[in-house]
Amino acid sequence: MTMPIKNIIAAIVFAVIGLGYGVLTSALPERAGIGIPGPAFFPQLIAGFVVCLSFALLYKGVTGLKAHDHHFRNTTLPIKAICLLVWFAVFIFLLPYLGFLITAVPFFAGLMVMCHSCQWLKIAICAMVIPIFLFFLFRDGFQILLPYGTWM
Repeated sequence: MTMPIKNIIAAIVFAVIGLGYGVLTSALPERAGIGIPGPAFFPQLIAGFVVCLSFALLYKGVTGLKAHDHHFRNTTLPIKAICLLVWFAVFIFLLPYLGFLITAVPFFAGLMVMCHSCQWLKIAICAMVIPIFLFFLFRDGFQILLPYGTWM
């Protein structure tokens, strides 16, 4: 599968995910007052960025397709992409039960391994430091509590 076709497929998938996420955020409560972002602010901001970036990726795919004039030959999904999506789905499924810190450590380690990082010390350090940094950034910086988990 050529790169422009991959970009088009990825853009469509991300646009659908971003729009779906945006629709889900519409059920969140609105602002508490003037100048105070409500609980829906960051999710709607993220959904907007995902949709905008997916349109940019779609544009890149369409212009690249015209430039190379490739035909649809092999349109199968690569195994790596499927594994990454399944890994993300497992993370999302376990998040409410185990909490952010416990699920994020193996999630980031798995992402690094799937992206061909072979430095095990780097994987171990990053897999522990990144979730802890994100946890405290959201808790103390944004005052947004990440899930603690029901099994904890």
